[in-house]
Amino acid sequence: MHRRLTAQLLFASSSSYFKSSFFACAFSPTLHFARRSGRRLSSKITMSSTDISKLEYIDAGANLLDSMYQGIYHGKERHDPDLDIVLARAHENGVKRIISMAGTPKECEETLELIERLDKETNQSGDDEKVKVFGTVGVHPTRCAEIFAEPCSSSSGDEDEETHWRPKTEAEQTLIISQMIELINQGKNSGNVVAVGEFGLDYARLQFCPKDIQQLGFRKQLDMAIETQLPLYLHNRDSGD
Repeated sequence: MHRRLTAQLLFASSSSYFKSSFFACAFSPTLHFARRSGRRLSSKITMSSTDISKLEYIDAGANLLDSMYQGIYHGKERHDPDLDIVLARAHENGVKRIISMAGTPKECEETLELIERLDKETNQSGDDEKVKVFGTVGVHPTRCAEIFAEPCSSSSGDEDEETHWRPKTEAEQTLIISQMIELINQGKNSGNVVAVGEFGLDYARLQFCPKDIQQLGFRKQLDMAIETQLPLYLHNRDSGD
């Protein structure tokens, strides 16, 4: 069913060795690693402080919509908004690209609006020495119930009873996916959307969304990835059963 995704998934797997080597170099001046190619080989990379200072990083999983960047912690304002300060400090320390996550279509829209604001500020200032932020479009597995389902009314009326969910109609689900695809296409045109996600399965927090609704959202978003031909930004937690 999802044969066209195979190349992307295999590519991600085949490059994992080089990714791990890069991040190991980034965090350790001396890197020991072994690679099997017919026979076992061992190599050693030693990096000087000058080499380390030239390393560039990509933060591949930020959440720049978090209220802490607006100075709010647990609903209380603690300081002024400081996202611009955080991004400037990140750039000074070698972070050149950031992929910001979102959990719902609404949050995806807000993320893209944030990116557009940051890009506009960069263009107006003429300062290219800033972090470039990218986004993804998708529904996090723990948020699938609020997007792809609706709560069933309790027959007992007990407020403490566990919430039960029923899938939205096929027409409603199709509309949700089409709206996200439209958002993806807008983001692809601007270059600001780089993946579908973060989506997947999370069986460690079923209190937020049951398995069947997570699996429904997962299948729908796989279809969305096929249509948009974007890489997958996958989430997996305790779903091995």
